[in-house]
Amino acid sequence: MDENVRIKRCCASCAFKKLTRTTLRYCALHDKLVMSSEVCENWQISRLLRSIKKIAFNV
Repeated sequence: MDENVRIKRCCASCAFKKLTRTTLRYCALHDKLVMSSEVCENWQISRLLRSIKKIAFNV
């Protein structure tokens, strides 16, 4: 059984993702609205997800 937590590299799991008051995803780094499935070269894992001990990334 796989004990790792699978995390997809995308805006939804990024440290720079913020939510607007209307719950749209907003990239604080690029200063624009983004879709959850987008990804860029500046992607960084969010602090919450970083706290998980065993992570396997889905690229």
